[in-house]
Amino acid sequence: MLNGVLISLIAGVVLIFSMQNGVPVAASFLAWDFEVPFSVVTGAAVLAGILLAQLLQALRSKRQTASEQRREFSGRRHRW
Repeated sequence: MLNGVLISLIAGVVLIFSMQNGVPVAASFLAWDFEVPFSVVTGAAVLAGILLAQLLQALRSKRQTASEQRREFSGRRHRW
């Protein structure tokens, strides 16, 4: 529950910050140069951070599950 409240609070602060900073900024990606509102840049950065955190959490969970399965298999093998 605390995690959800904290995430909501951070999301609210980011939303207010990005809505108050709609000034266009120059951005370049590879060969393209363009202007986008700062709120879009902020939103993209937050979204990239969320996706990266989810990916790292999934990898950590997968590694932990594999480790637990190895421990369980190792315990079964030595019990006969």
